[in-house]
This record gives sequence, C-alpha cells and structure tokens, in this order.
Amino acid sequence: MKRRISDWRFLSSFHRILAFFYPTTLAVFFLGLNSCYNEPETLGGNIIPSSDLLSITQDTSFTVSAYTVTTDSIPGSLCGTAVLGSYNSPIFGKVRAEYRTKLDIEYTGDTILYQMHPRPTPISCKLFLTKAKRWGQADIPMNVTVYELQDSVTSNYYNALGEPTERYYSTPISYPAVYEGDSTLRINLTSEFASKLINAPDSVLTVNPNFRKYVKGLYITTEPVTGTGGVLYAFNYDAYIELAYKYRSEGDLKDTVFTFYTGYYSPRYNHYTHDYTGTPVESVMLVDTTIKSTTPQNPVFYIDGLGGVKGLIKFNGLSEWKNTKMPCAINRAELRFDIDDTTLPQDSVISPLHYYYRRYYDNDFTNQSTDVIGIYDTEITKVETSKYIKAKKYYSIDITLHLQNLLKNNLKQDYIFLEPSDFKTFYDQGVFRSGSNSKPMKLYITYTKL
Repeated sequence: MKRRISDWRFLSSFHRILAFFYPTTLAVFFLGLNSCYNEPETLGGNIIPSSDLLSITQDTSFTVSAYTVTTDSIPGSLCGTAVLGSYNSPIFGKVRAEYRTKLDIEYTGDTILYQMHPRPTPISCKLFLTKAKRWGQADIPMNVTVYELQDSVTSNYYNALGEPTERYYSTPISYPAVYEGDSTLRINLTSEFASKLINAPDSVLTVNPNFRKYVKGLYITTEPVTGTGGVLYAFNYDAYIELAYKYRSEGDLKDTVFTFYTGYYSPRYNHYTHDYTGTPVESVMLVDTTIKSTTPQNPVFYIDGLGGVKGLIKFNGLSEWKNTKMPCAINRAELRFDIDDTTLPQDSVISPLHYYYRRYYDNDFTNQSTDVIGIYDTEITKVETSKYIKAKKYYSIDITLHLQNLLKNNLKQDYIFLEPSDFKTFYDQGVFRSGSNSKPMKLYITYTKL
C-alpha cells in the first residue's frame, strides 16, 4: 500500500513539472519549425541581391481583334468520310453536301464471273454506305440519287468548295431512295447499270486501272431541303456495291456477289456549297485577309464547318507591345474567348468542340501552290492546344509558341485562324464574342522581364 502511494506521489510530481514547463516547451518547438521553413518565393532571398531577381508578370494589355472571313478552298480529296445532305440555318444560311467517288474491284482474282460466258443475268445491284455521324434533325427523310461520272476524277488536289468540272450522265443509275437515318444506307441501282457491270470485258474485271476507265466513278447527291432545318450525314469510307447473280456449281445454281468498293484506295471527293444570303454572317464576313488595324470589329465572329467561314484573330498590339515590354521571355500566352449563346436558335447544331488555330499543309500534296487557307511556316506544324471550359462557356487556347515566334520575327503574318478541328468533314459551328464585345476576347500573357 505504501509503495502505491509513493508511486502516485512521484507521478503527481512529474505531471506538475510537465505542466510547469509545457508552454515553454511548445513555444520552443514551433519556433524550431518556423526556422526550418521558408516560403517558396522567398527561398534564398537573403542570398540573391534584389537587383538580380526576375519578376513574373501577367499582362492583358495586348490588343487583339476578331473578324469573320470567308474560306475559298479546302482539300476535298483523300477524305475518308463522305458527307451528304443539306441544312438551312437562320444564322449560317444554307449548306449542301454531296460527293464523287471512284470505284475499284474488291477481289480482282475472283474468277467466277469473268469465266462465265455468256454472262449471267444480274439478280440485284445495291450500293451500301455506313452512317458515321448526323447533324441536324433526326428522322428527316433525305432523297438520295446516284449518277455515273462521265469524266474521271484525276486531280491530286480537289477543292471541295470549287465548281466541279467532272461531267456526269444525266440519267440516274439508282432507283428513288429515301434515307431516314438508319445505320446503313442501301440504294438499289438500276438494272441497266447492273448489266454494264456484269457484262464488262474480262480485262476490265481483272485489272483495277482498266475498270476505272470503264466506270469513271459515281456522283451521289441529295435534294435540298426547303424551310429551316434539315439534316447532314457523314458516312464511313468503306462503301461498296454488291452485284448479285447466280452461278452453276456441280449442277446446282447458287447465289453469289461480285463486290466493288469505294475504300481507302478509291477515295471520295467531297463538295460543299454555302449560301449566307440574308443571314447575320453575310453582313460581317470579309473576303480579304489583309485586314488593317482600323477595320471595325463586330461584337461577335462566326465559325462554320465544311469550309464555311472562320475566325481571323489579328494581333493589333504587336508593335506597341514589343516596344514597351521587350526584351522579355514569354512564359505563357493564353487566348480566351467566350461563346455568345444569346442569338442561337433552339435547333442549333453548334457544338462546343475543340478548335485549333493554325495548320501546316492540310493535304499530302505539299507541292501544290493552291492556298489551302492556313499559315504555312516550315518550322511549325499544326497546333491543337485548345480546351473548352464548360462551366464558364469559354475557350482557352495556348498560343505561346505562336507569340514567341511573332516577337522573334519568325512569322510574317500577325494573325491566326480559328476553325473546327475537322472542318473538312464535320459540320460544327460557333458564335463567339470578339474584341469589341462587352465581355471581349483577351490575350493573357505571362512573361519575365529580362
């Protein structure tokens, strides 16, 4: 019992000692922690002279302007996706899409057909296209017609906005076809065209270059819609024709098909027609890209896919900024512009997809002298650095590389283009606030003064 009391008295004394020194101990502990910690921005501040410290500054004084400009040419050849249909928008006017395609024999080693003499009577001849995407109103009937080309499509570069030069036979090779958006578009071709295919000479059915001379290709089009709305469809590249017939094998008649396809090596050639008559776009779009700093801006600018109109962003404050801020190192240059959703119709097909601001040759034929609407600089390739901030409805595009090259005089043009990321085969649109809007487009520059 006495042992327990002495132990208790010892513990009580210990606690009294600890309680007495506790505030002092705690103060010493936190003082030690504070002496081991430095704010990141002041680390080593007592070592480096203040005159040698580099300051990082964010600036929004750089003047930028936004305009709506027309597009006069885009590469329509070697496009894997084919677009068909028409759409009428109260903002963007009328757009119509059609295409031409070459044909190939899928298996030139298929000897059944061309060894049959006389040739059999065709059972059916059908063209199949697989739907990839739709824009506009669902389940809108679309009348599709197929013609046979009279001239070969031989141009390496095919301007999807130019006037087609290939003639076609005026009599359709398809029976009336109404498409309402099924996963596969099936078009019945006429018995006359089926007979032409099945009675082709042997040399035509075994060698594709010979077949391309025999059948120059197909022209596929639709009737334009009336009124507002409409629909556009994109179809995959793996379209094909099945020519069905019967053949005799071991005394029995059997069904088979001879296949012609419009795949990767027999490309499609898209063609688009835009009409902005009487629309808000018509009153603001500019044809010439040589825009002066005094050219007035409109509160919004427009972007329209399939080679419609695009945004031109001009860096008006380039000279002044160079004179007042240089020398400096650009850490980041971010272009921000907002969607203007106050003027959009309820059935608008505007989609907030990513946009890119410049590109380096849109096709594989770099020896072409035709302007493909872009900025061609040998050092810099296409840049896709945009993102959409959904919560605040604005785009953010990193143009650091572009501004750095402008300030270094590596680029001649003081403007960039804003276009949908796949404007050649996608119908995406946008209405955006310009530099003269109440909530204007701005360029946020973070730089270090040298």
